[in-house]
Amino acid sequence: MNYNKTIDDIVNVTGLKEPFIRKIIRNFDDILKPYIKRGDKNSLLFDGNAIAIFDKVKQLKEQNFTIETIKEEIEKSYEIKDSQTKILDSKTENNLDIHFLLNRLEEYHKEAINAKNELIKTQLNLSLELNEKEKVIFIQSEQLKLLTDGRTPEEVKKEHREKEEELFKLKQQVDELELMKIKEQKRQAILKELQSLEGKWFAHKKRQGLIAELQNL
Repeated sequence: MNYNKTIDDIVNVTGLKEPFIRKIIRNFDDILKPYIKRGDKNSLLFDGNAIAIFDKVKQLKEQNFTIETIKEEIEKSYEIKDSQTKILDSKTENNLDIHFLLNRLEEYHKEAINAKNELIKTQLNLSLELNEKEKVIFIQSEQLKLLTDGRTPEEVKKEHREKEEELFKLKQQVDELELMKIKEQKRQAILKELQSLEGKWFAHKKRQGLIAELQNL
């Protein structure tokens, strides 16, 4: 198991508040214990199964369930047995990674908008104290700073190109994870169909076709 998720990751994925998450950890100790370990400086680290449980908690919370009722429902779903500890498998991990990548892209977009709004606000506030001639000089100067930030055109172009390359790589990762998700769903469907053909002697040819299709995934 990879214990590589933090409380901040749970907040980002589920939207639950940190105090509520810590309350769930205290009350769901018997459920969550197999999926949590202590990291550096006694920090809490979670594996993918814990993320899935918190996602279920969020769904039940949105239905106005009490913590006691949520715990009962979680216990029914997972039964805290070794045979059911593989809650996430690779498909859920892929979904989680997609969440992180999309959240990162969204954060970039929000930061850019906030920076632009703050700059405009600052310009307007300062310009109120200047006469018309000074306003023109000030705005032109600030626009130039915004474009270059004191750097050469070559440096600005290089930074812009690097950001575009990073964004492209992130989008590629999202596409790859989506493809893996589709393949996993198809694999599960084929396995389910193969199980349904067990014991049917006339379905030998169809079974062979499904096995070949499964091997090509």
